[in-house]
Formats: sequence, structure tokens, C-alpha cells
Amino acid sequence: VTADSITVDLTDLGSVSATSLSATPATIAPDGYRVVAAAGIYTAVPIVTADTIYVDGTGNTEGAFTSFADAMSACTSGSIVICGDTTVSEVVAIPVKEEDITIVSQNGAVLTLNADIHFEKNTNGASVTFDIPVKATDAKIFGGFRNITFGENFTVEGNLDFYGGVDATDITVNANAITEKEYSITVKNGIFGNFAAGNYRSEYNDTVGSLAAPVSITVEGGTFNESFSISGMSILADDAALSISGGTFNCPIYAQGTMTAVIATAVKISETVASDRKYYAIDGDISINVSGGTFNGGVIGAYEVLAAYTQVMRGDYTVTVSGGTFASGTVFDATQVKAYDGEDKIASITYPDTYELGVVRFDSVNGVAVTYAEPLRIAFVGDSITEGYTAAGEGTDRLYDSYPAIIASLADKDNIETVISNYGVSSAGILKATSYYYPDYLAYDLLTEETDADYIVVALGTNDNPAGGTTGAQIEFETNYTDLLETLGALPETDKVYVTNALVRDNKGNGQMRVSAVVRPTQEKIAKALADNNEKYVFVDLYGLTLEYAAADTLLSSDNLHPSKGGFEKLANVLYGVIFKGNAAINDTYKKNDIYVSETGAPFGTGTKDNPTSRLDIAFAMLKAGEEATIHIEGTVAYSASIFIPVTPSKLTIVGEGSGAVLENGNTSFKIGCDVKFDNITLATTDSTEIYGAYHDIEMTDTVSLTGDWSFFAGHNIYAEGANNAAHDTVESASDADDCNIVLNCNGTFKNFAFGNRRCQGLSPFGTYSGKLTAYIGENVTISGTDYVGAVGQNYLSGSVTVEMPSDITLANYAPTYTVTSPIVYDAANNTGTVTVNTYEAAPAPTTVYLDGTGKTAGAYTDIASAVAALENGGTIIVS
Repeated sequence: VTADSITVDLTDLGSVSATSLSATPATIAPDGYRVVAAAGIYTAVPIVTADTIYVDGTGNTEGAFTSFADAMSACTSGSIVICGDTTVSEVVAIPVKEEDITIVSQNGAVLTLNADIHFEKNTNGASVTFDIPVKATDAKIFGGFRNITFGENFTVEGNLDFYGGVDATDITVNANAITEKEYSITVKNGIFGNFAAGNYRSEYNDTVGSLAAPVSITVEGGTFNESFSISGMSILADDAALSISGGTFNCPIYAQGTMTAVIATAVKISETVASDRKYYAIDGDISINVSGGTFNGGVIGAYEVLAAYTQVMRGDYTVTVSGGTFASGTVFDATQVKAYDGEDKIASITYPDTYELGVVRFDSVNGVAVTYAEPLRIAFVGDSITEGYTAAGEGTDRLYDSYPAIIASLADKDNIETVISNYGVSSAGILKATSYYYPDYLAYDLLTEETDADYIVVALGTNDNPAGGTTGAQIEFETNYTDLLETLGALPETDKVYVTNALVRDNKGNGQMRVSAVVRPTQEKIAKALADNNEKYVFVDLYGLTLEYAAADTLLSSDNLHPSKGGFEKLANVLYGVIFKGNAAINDTYKKNDIYVSETGAPFGTGTKDNPTSRLDIAFAMLKAGEEATIHIEGTVAYSASIFIPVTPSKLTIVGEGSGAVLENGNTSFKIGCDVKFDNITLATTDSTEIYGAYHDIEMTDTVSLTGDWSFFAGHNIYAEGANNAAHDTVESASDADDCNIVLNCNGTFKNFAFGNRRCQGLSPFGTYSGKLTAYIGENVTISGTDYVGAVGQNYLSGSVTVEMPSDITLANYAPTYTVTSPIVYDAANNTGTVTVNTYEAAPAPTTVYLDGTGKTAGAYTDIASAVAALENGGTIIVS
């Protein structure tokens, strides 16, 4: 259409494709009609100004809508009359209305719900009243935080749930599932399965929403069969009132109901809730007034406690009972009401003396102050293993099968009253580069502010394997992990912080190696150091305590990383024994100073000569902290990912047993975490591998050979700044002051070579080496490269580097700086140290002679004495 104006006849109320209209919807609608847009189609519908709209799904009423959805869309105020049986077959989304609407029935007409009704999120104080008979097939009504009334004529046949909030599953519409507008719910009749004023979460990864405005529920009648709570599956973060004068409750009643399990995805998309305490702190005043009704659910409680995101309630919790019929044993429970320090908020209950009610942990009962013992509150901090994740398809329910949940069950069987909070976040760690940096998320806020845990069990680290990639990440892990533990230990309510180390894993990668070589020993070092100065801290060698199950293949699921359902049970029993039964927290019987690794060994061999392990990472996990140790290599031991010589021992000797021992690296990185000696072994690589010494003492004896493409740097591998990168460094991590002595008396060739750092990116910082480095290069070493070769690496020198080497090696004082990208600047004036290179004349190269007693090989010696005499400088005799 190119005309400047156009007249469109919509008398037949047909639909017109949006692409055929150049005018806006407002200008194309004739008088008396408005245009509704959906899925690219503009449809003209009557503008209804009358107070009453009729709906008849049978089509037998002239002038009536046949669609409940269309009638709700058209109505702006007044009444909707269901004058003929009408069925809702598809989900109905009802936009915000400015005025009150009442839905009534005429001549017994029934509204059948075969799909859900969603009121869009409320923006005003308008109300909706349902006063009709309903048939429901597992349907839900979502109130959208508006005022909702179920009238005397609201009857229900079938299964109907009501949530006064929104469906948190649909994040495209309900991105944060939060209300900051006051609203109320009134029930006079009806039968409900699940009933709540708040949100619904159908999956563990749905948004965690919040009721951040006052909400009230008034119940005068109706029947409630499955669950009843004010909060629904959201956080009750403001004042709330529940008044009950009638109705039948065949289920427990809670002010704060369970949110079910909360997992990593839910945590990440619930950033608004985590952004402000007004959204996540349950600190409003809550009142429950009961003047009538029948209560068969057994509990009327402040908080529904499950092993999930469980927190305490900070405001006044006031219960008044003046009437009603209660099943025998009914309990009013205020266990999770616990005011902030210094505030006088309390839980109080008033009820007639003639009522036989159980009353649990109210501060005031009928006006009399009461003292009581608190339950033991335990918070679990961790990643997917704590969260309860297992390999896909292996059937664990994170809410009940996680090890925190199993521990709660074990305590219950032993009559130990606990409140368990599971704050596990899948893929979480304490490095900024992990998928979920734990302190950034809601779990951390609740843990440190809203849980008041007596005990905290920490199980982070397995996702922090980038700590072994660069020194910067390694320093950050140690710093952040220490800070987290010190923060938790400083919480006033916390008596114990159990620090666990990472479980065994077998997913064949850098993570597997670095957890053994860096993460686990760092966890132990930090925990033991804290425990030495503060009795709050307890180190739990969870790796050692569960190693027998890993060896028996009863710990891990099919992904070889997460526990199986049975593995969670074993894990729970181990921790339960440590926490509650006084069992030893450390099992170090697997640790030793002499460890054998063989290609013919079993993965979980004990590391003895008679029972070697075939796994290098398992061998590294056996090393004792702070002691000298030896790893014996038998045959060819290959590791397909990076190798990291552990930070655990004070010095490690890696020696080949017999002849032909090979340690093979299948990646680009071979890092050194402690002083190390290589002896009687071939170091092989199937890639182009760089050794990074991190300024430790390193010795390769003359019985060591190199095969493949090797490079050597005495310092660190340095990456760009920025903790959000898995491999990252700072000037601090790129700098070093440790003295070290390096002896490379091996046989083989290095491509790139320097007694200092290797900058791996243009934005890598320049660190400074300020220690004293001495080095010896044996006569059987050659250096083939020129790009990154020098006595000093790609760093500044303020200390000293002294090298003794053969005269046939060319080694500049400073290696080329590699690419330098702005704003990084290289300033040679910072090199204030000394470089001393001393050369010596190497012995003549060994020769090769041939021996053939038959005289048939040209140039060969015919007797062995002559052949030996020809090799006065050493060499090889080949019997040809």
C-alpha cells in the first residue's frame, strides 16, 4: 500500500495480515472496535462499554463470546457471565485490567479448565472475583500479584492449584518474579490442591522470586488438600497476614513454604533477588489469626524446612488462635524465627487453655516468656556435588538424594534435630574464572546473612582447576579460598567450619591433574593453618575418607566426576560420622613417600612396588605434605593432558625403574610445583611441550633423555591480567624472589629456552625476578630455537642469573620480549640485576663404530678390542 491514507472495512471482523497494512492499529479500527495484535495478525474486536459480557462456549447464546480468553481480553470492568458451558483448552494470558472484574455463572454453566490461566503481573489495585463452578484437569490459576477473591459460588470438580503470584518458569514474561505492590487473596469456597499467595516453580532451575510488599490471605471457607503457604515457591520478604475463620486444611500450613531445590541456573537468573536484602531477607512481620476452620494437616508452621535454600525469619511472628478444630497432635512451629542480633522481634502465640496444641520454639506462649533449645543449623557450601547433581539419567532427586539431605535424614533417625541448608551451586568455585563465582550469587548472601548456621561444611574447589594453569590463578585461588573460610569462621553464630578437600575424579583432563597437584593440597594447607589458630576449623580429608569407595567403583556415577545415588549415601555417611559420631576427620593411610606408578598397575593401586597405581594423578594425591618423596616410574606412564608436579612435597624425585622408563606428556604444559629431580628416565611429549619451573630447584641427571618437542623456562607461564580469564596473571604473580638452582645434565634438545618467564600473550605483564638463580647446562644439551631464548626470560631482572654452559650454545643475556600489546610496556631500564654466562669446552662428541667379526661390513672393526679402543671419548658400538 503506497497511498497516503486508506479506508479498511472490518465489518466482518475478519483478520488482516499485518504486512498488508501501512497504518497503525489505532487508525484502522472502525468506530466501536479495537484491534488486538497476536502473532503478527491484527484482529478487530468490539469495544465493550457495558458492565456485562457474556460467554457461551457452546455458541448457543446470540451475541456472546465463545472464547473465555477473548471475553477476558475485551472486558475492562464489570462482570463476565458464563452463560453456557465453556472450556479453556489453551493457556490464557490475561492482560492487566484497570478496574475490578467479577466472573459469575448463569443457569449453572461451568467453566472447564484444561489449561492454565495466567493473569499478567499486576500494576494497580484492581481485583478479580471468581464466583463460578469450575471443572479442572490439573490446571492452575496464576493471580499475577493482584487482588483475587474466590466467592461462595466457586466450586471445583477435579484438580486445581492456585498461585497468587506468577509462573516463574516463564522468564520471558516474569523475568524476576518479584512484586513490590501490596495485594490480597480471599477464599470463601472451592477445593484446591496446592494453594499459595506467591509464585510457582516447576523446575529446579526456575527463577527464585520475591514478595517484597505486604500480602494477606483471608480464608472463610474452601478445602485445601496438598500444600498451603503464604509465600509459595518464592521468598516472603515483607509483612504478611493470614486470617482463617473457616475451611478445611488437609495439609500443613506454612508462612514460608519450600522453594524446592534451587540450582545454578536458578541462582544465575535470580540476580535481582540477590541484588538487595529487601528481596531476599525474610524480615517482615507475619501474623496468623485462626478463629475457625478444620485442621488435619498436623503442622501450622513459620517455615517449611527441607535440605534446600533454608533461611531464618527475622520479623515478629504472631499467632492468635481463638477457634477452630485441630487434629490430635497438631503443632504450631516457630523454629526458624530468629531475630537479628540486637532486635527484639519474637515469635508469640496465644490460644485457649482448653486447646491441646503442640507449641515449638515460640518466645512467648500466652504472654509468658519461654526459653528453649535451638536446633543445630548446618549449612553446606559447594558445587554440583553438594547440590546433588549426578550423571544424566541416573535418577537422583536433588531435594532428597543430595548428601546434605541424607545427612538430615540420618540425624532425624538419631533424634538429632537439625535444620539443613543446601547452598550448593553447580559449576561454582572461588575463582572469578569459574562459571559461577560463588560470592556473586544468592547462595552466598543467604549463607552469610540469613542462615545463622552453627556448622558450615565447605566443599568448593573441584571447579577451580584453573588454579594449576597459571601462577596468577593459583595465587587467586589461595587468597580467595582463605578469605571465604575466614569470613565464614567470623560469623558470630558459627561454631564449626568443616573444610573438605575435593573428591577423586576420573574425567581425564587438566582438571583431574590440577585438582590432585594444586587444589587439594592447597585446601589442606589452608584448612590446617586456620585450624592451628582457631578451633572453629576442622579439616576433613574427604578424598581419603572416600577413597576405598572410589577404588571399589561405588562412589562415582557414569560421568566419573559426580557421585552416584549410592555414592551420595556413602559420602553422607562419612561426613555424618565426622560431624556427629566423632569419627576421624583425616585418613592419611594412603599417603607415603615412595610411590610406584606403572603402566601395568591398577588405577587405584596402593602405590607400593607390589601394587603400583597406573594413574599419575592418584600417585600425586598420595604424596605427604612438606616432605621429600620419590615417585618410581615403571614402563611408559602417559598422561594425555598437562602434567603438574604437585605443590605437596618439599622435594620430589621422579626416577625410572630399570631400563626403558618413560614419562610421557600429551599436552603443551609441564609445570613444576616443588623442587624436583628427574633420574634414569625418558621425558617424552606427543605435543609441543613447555616446562615451567616456577623458580624451583630442578635437576635432570645425565641418565635423563628428552624425546619430542620440548622447551624450558625456569620461571612462570604468564597470561594477561584479568581474573575473569581462566589463565590470568598480575605483575605480582609474574614476579618472583625465590633463589633456585637448575641443573640440566640431560640428553636432548630444547627449542625455546630461558631462565625466566614465558609471556604467552601480548597483554601478559612483565614481572621481575629478584632472586639468585644459578644454572648448569650439560654438554649433551642442545638448544635449537631462536625466538624465545636467553639467560633471562621475558621478565625484568633485579636479582642475578649465573649460567655455566657449553661453549657451543648461544644464549643472549635477555630473551626477546615476545609480542607487547598496549597498554603493556617493556622498559629495559628495569633490568638492574646481573647476568653472568660462563662457558666451557665440551668433550668431543661421542662417536659410533661398527663391529663385524666376519669382515663383511666395510669400515667395521673385526675385533672388539679395536672397537673399544676407537671410542676413548665414549660412544656406541653397533654389532653389524
